[in-house]
Amino acid sequence: MSVQDKGEWPRTGIYATFTVESVDKTMDWYQRMLGWEVGKDAFDGNGNCTLGSVIYGYHAIKFARGGGNPLYNYRNVVMMIDVLDVDGLYEAIFGKGGRPLDKPKEESWGGRTFATKTLMD
Repeated sequence: MSVQDKGEWPRTGIYATFTVESVDKTMDWYQRMLGWEVGKDAFDGNGNCTLGSVIYGYHAIKFARGGGNPLYNYRNVVMMIDVLDVDGLYEAIFGKGGRPLDKPKEESWGGRTFATKTLMD
């Protein structure tokens, strides 16, 4: 029996994260127009959502507000890949010459993340 059959969210996956001017307005559109669920994961000091997901079944599209964080500027699509051992993956990538944008850290929404460039320029 798969995790989907049990009604649980998968423990691993790949999620595309698109940068937008307003996460709140983008998620509102998906909820109103398509009836999709939304999950708001992080907020700025004014209560505006800065990272969130629209969810259809076991699939999600992530949205991040562009601007202050250079990782989420308006020219990028960020891929989030869920793994069971974030620190082990970090060590493996950078042990092979990968270039970090940051180190593993705890996020306000409960996840543990790091960022890397996928191009070796």
